[in-house]
Amino acid sequence: FSLAKVQEMLPAALSFTLLGAIESLLSAVVADGMTGRRHRSNCELVAQGFANMGSALFGGFCVTGTIARTATNVRSGLIRLRNERLQNRIDLHLALGGDFKTAAR
Repeated sequence: FSLAKVQEMLPAALSFTLLGAIESLLSAVVADGMTGRRHRSNCELVAQGFANMGSALFGGFCVTGTIARTATNVRSGLIRLRNERLQNRIDLHLALGGDFKTAAR
């Protein structure tokens, strides 16, 4: 860890941060348009920031909620928080090597 390395990586890190924030907010605006509801921008960005920092602690990399997945969730009726939590739990279970039989338990 050195100051020179931080200065070298800072432009790329800021670019990724801005692109992720823009894509995440665009995804939220698309969902708002489809559902007639309104998102909380600050909450969206803070949650994304914490999630990305947490994933880096375990060797993960920064990602955002993609527009295609958001649109699919809204179209299939996955609007309620309870359903989103279930989907996220299943995704995590499968990502950690679980199988479909035990995913929804």
